[in-house]
Amino acid sequence: MSFLKKSRVIALLLSAVLVMSIAGCTTAEDDTILLTVSKDGATQEYTMSQLEELDTVTGNGGSMSSTGKISGPNEIKGADIYAILEAVGGIGEGQAIRVEAKDGYSMTMSYKQMNEGEFIGFDAATGQEKECEEMCVALIYEENGEALDEGSGPLRLGIVSDDGTVTEGHWWIKWVTRIDVVDYQEPWTLELAGNSTRSIDNEEFIEGAGADLTEWTDDQGCVWKGIFVKYLIGLVDDEDPATFNEELAGSGYEVEFKASDDFSQTLTSAEIMAAADWIVACIRDGGDLPDNQWPLRFVGTDLSKKQMVGMLTTITIIFP
Repeated sequence: MSFLKKSRVIALLLSAVLVMSIAGCTTAEDDTILLTVSKDGATQEYTMSQLEELDTVTGNGGSMSSTGKISGPNEIKGADIYAILEAVGGIGEGQAIRVEAKDGYSMTMSYKQMNEGEFIGFDAATGQEKECEEMCVALIYEENGEALDEGSGPLRLGIVSDDGTVTEGHWWIKWVTRIDVVDYQEPWTLELAGNSTRSIDNEEFIEGAGADLTEWTDDQGCVWKGIFVKYLIGLVDDEDPATFNEELAGSGYEVEFKASDDFSQTLTSAEIMAAADWIVACIRDGGDLPDNQWPLRFVGTDLSKKQMVGMLTTITIIFP
């Protein structure tokens, strides 16, 4: 046998051994738990290969940010959200999914929204709102024929349609690691009033309303997560919503925190300026606030229990 022929035989044998070796082992990705799903104590974990075995959703979709920036539409492939939830008993009326990302961001989507496709759609070319064809929710793992990169994946929630309708960006959650089936809570709004007024709904607030959500731990070990009260006051204390006006606060005013049952507490701007960790919280111990505090509670170090106003709906600056 010539050297060339012998080399080709050896190469073929090595290739065969390599193929058999690959076929006989599992990649790290196949072993890695990427998603945890839970409902009423039942839990299911998924690897990528397990997600790919579920019913598949394909189509097109893209997102529009709060500033009007459009991304996509792209060709989408992912796992059907209902198929993912089947392992823990599915989802029904009066329930919702709370989707959580690895960076702690979370968003809630109701069964009605999922089942009826109640999402606002936009034309990808003009950005104008448009009538939408049927849309469905998917846990995306592939975009334009490629696995999601580290900037958004390996898993991302998104809205898929046949015609490539663009939907609001807050539904497109990157780095998804957990989905919990929870009881649905009605939407709520926080009203801010001062030099100007502003309304922040539940979706915008949980997104951070332009600020990072921060944590505070009380003396019983409960972890509260929300937005610094100084940031919220800064949205309406003067003509610049980007900053808390310390000079104005130093001149003296009061801030009223009012609950949905009309209970209220008033604090001075000096007290608020001196506080390092007072927040308006929307999350306690990773979940929604209990009914007697929902939707928001004002909390922080050195506040009395009475001053920690629960069921908070309005923050008003009272100028002298």
